[in-house]
Amino acid sequence: ALLAATGSPAAALMESVGVPTEQQVPVVLGNLSLETLQFEPVPGGFADVVDLPAIKAQTTSSFVVGYQGLLGERLLIGVDAFFVRKENYIGPTLVESPNAFLDGPALAEFFVNAGVDQATANEVAIGTAEAPGVAAIPLGVLTPEPVLGGSPALILTTRNFGTVEVFGADLNVEYQADEKWRLGAWASFMSDDTFDADGLPVALNAPTRKFGANATYADRDRGRSFRLAHRSVAEHPYRAGSSVGTVDAYHLFDASVSFDVDAFEGSTFQLDVQNLFNRSHRTFVGSPMMGRIVTLRAVYRP
Repeated sequence: ALLAATGSPAAALMESVGVPTEQQVPVVLGNLSLETLQFEPVPGGFADVVDLPAIKAQTTSSFVVGYQGLLGERLLIGVDAFFVRKENYIGPTLVESPNAFLDGPALAEFFVNAGVDQATANEVAIGTAEAPGVAAIPLGVLTPEPVLGGSPALILTTRNFGTVEVFGADLNVEYQADEKWRLGAWASFMSDDTFDADGLPVALNAPTRKFGANATYADRDRGRSFRLAHRSVAEHPYRAGSSVGTVDAYHLFDASVSFDVDAFEGSTFQLDVQNLFNRSHRTFVGSPMMGRIVTLRAVYRP
C-alpha cells in the first residue's frame, strides 16, 4: 500500500511478483542520525531494541585549586586547575525510536527469483545514492505503547551516559604598565570536548582551548578610555537536540572607546564594537552567522 501510494515503478513490480514474506525478505532497523541525517543500521536488530531506564539525577563533583596575587607591584596573576566528575551524565537529545526497512540485498534476490533481471532488481530494491530504492523507504517506526500523541512518530529524548571526567586549567595575567596603560592576557584549557558513551559520541559543547589578550588606555583626568581585545576559540563538536555539527574555530577583535561630555557634567558616551573586522562566525550549531555588532551607550550620573 505504501509503494502504491507513491506511484513508482517499484509499485508495479511488487504487484507483478507478489509481496514477499518475512522469511524471504527480513525487516531491518535503522536509527536516524541527527548529525548525518542518514539512517544508521541497528546491528542487533530487534534484539537491540530495549526499554530505556528512567533518567537518574545527574550529580556533579568538582575540585578547584588556584592562586591569585601580585608579583612585584604591577603584575597581577591568577591561575587555577580544576577537575569535574559528572555521574549519571545526561547527554544530548537522540532519536531513540528506530525505523523499519526491508533488507535491500534480500529484496533484490527475491525479485531475481521471481524472474526479474539482476540490474533491474538492484535498481528497484537498493538503488543509488541519487535514486534510493525500495529498501531506503521507512516502512514504520517502533514506538512505545500506548503510542504517544495517538500516531507513530520519531521520539527524541535524553538519557544517562554513565560517568564523565574532565580536567583543565585557567590562566589570567594583567600588567599595569603605568597609570594609564594596562595589558592583559588569558587562556583556558580543557582535557576533552567529546567522549564515548555506550558507543555514541557525546559532546560537551565547549572547546578545549580558548585564549585572548587586551590592551586598555584610560585617562581618568580627561575622562577618556580605549580598549582593544582579541579572543580565539578552538573548533569543537556540538550536540544539542536536533542541532548537531561542528562549531568552526574563530578569532575576533573587539574595541571600545568612551569619553565624558564636558558640556554635560556627569555624561559619558561609550561605543562598543564586537567583531571589529566583521568576520562571520557562529558560537553554536543552529545559530545564524554572526558579524559585527556595534553598540552606542549614553550614561548620565547626576
